[in-house]
Amino acid sequence: MSLRLLVDEETQDARLVSLLQSAGHAVLTINEAGLSGQSESAVLAQVARGRRVVLTMNCRDFFDLHEAETVHAGIAGIYNGSDPHKNMTFAAIAASLANPFAADWDVAGQFVVLNV
Repeated sequence: MSLRLLVDEETQDARLVSLLQSAGHAVLTINEAGLSGQSESAVLAQVARGRRVVLTMNCRDFFDLHEAETVHAGIAGIYNGSDPHKNMTFAAIAASLANPFAADWDVAGQFVVLNV
């Protein structure tokens, strides 16, 4: 199943975008959407209108927004931190997007952690 993704500023590395596109996802970056420098709430509002799932490494801010407003197309969060075993490569991120969504799981209004 392909996803309509908006890749946020922290996550829009060209290699990751290429892997996601190769996997069949419709990928739009923050820069391509003209949303660079906008607040996370403005980004979430824009993607809700465009029915795109936000792919982010800025989990703290987007989780807080999710808690306050669950009307969105979904948020896929990638936590990176001090535990290198939990940090994901770009290939692992692309592969993880195939797993929960392959069964047509509706992620609208949900915050999905990709590396638990």
